[in-house]
Amino acid sequence: MTTTDTQLFVDNGKFFRYEQDFGSLTINSVGGLIVSGETPVAAGLTATVGAGGTISALTITSGGSGYVGATTSISISAPHAIGVGVGTTATATATITNGIITGTTITNGGIGYTVTAPPQVIAPFPSWTKEDIDTITTMQGYDGTITGIAVTDGIGSHDLAIKFNITRDTAGNPNTSDTDLQVGYPIYIFDTQVGHGVTSVNSSNAAVVGVGTTCVDNIYIVSAFNAGVGIITCNVDTGITSTGISTSVGIGSAIGGFSWGRLSGFSRSTDPVSIGVTGRITSGLSTYPTIQRRDYGLRSTGAARKDLG
Repeated sequence: MTTTDTQLFVDNGKFFRYEQDFGSLTINSVGGLIVSGETPVAAGLTATVGAGGTISALTITSGGSGYVGATTSISISAPHAIGVGVGTTATATATITNGIITGTTITNGGIGYTVTAPPQVIAPFPSWTKEDIDTITTMQGYDGTITGIAVTDGIGSHDLAIKFNITRDTAGNPNTSDTDLQVGYPIYIFDTQVGHGVTSVNSSNAAVVGVGTTCVDNIYIVSAFNAGVGIITCNVDTGITSTGISTSVGIGSAIGGFSWGRLSGFSRSTDPVSIGVTGRITSGLSTYPTIQRRDYGLRSTGAARKDLG
């Protein structure tokens, strides 16, 4: 998701229009809070005291995660003064690369430190990456069951794909259309019972969408969709083990589930965030960012949240 995107894809969109699908209300718009899926972790650093009682070096014991920007300040505790008016607190900054502290610069080595009792060095705790958006006017999505899975030819110039026979849950998604789901949209496949981990791709092996580890559970990009017969086709890495994936069950039975959601019709905030999602899935959606529903009805507090797919 870039800072200019005006649509968000989630694992299941129906919870954003809960009252509309399960009651009589008509929802015109809701708000949302986008939150990064990565838990911020403070970096760890230690100080080395050199000759003359100054700080000569800082060692990074852990780079942390979730930092923003290119640099941040570092706090160094004050020295135990040798006498009245003697002792100056050292100062330093840190360099950030991809959210991790990767280097330090001592801007003032201070004075009055001792080798036997080096000072404590504290990096700031990184803040959560988040953005508040308002007036989400379009909320699409539905879920259902998978009754067939098969390996097939890829779509476009790609060589390999998996096709899913799906049945939409019309009772739980009354205000949606089969054709709301479009080619190019991400879809969440879960609770499958065949396969041994599949890497989903878009147009080529280099365009990785997600790396699944359990059966064929994953986030996929819809490469083709025949709504009339309920078949979704999704490109996958040509190096996967395809043996044993193809299977089907009788009418009314299921070998997995699917869901998807799309939120659109909103403007970005004055401080938009950019969050990468492709290639992040390894098991479940615990590493994905989330969006919390705000500003409307029962779920106006953000207690209900959905993962961005």
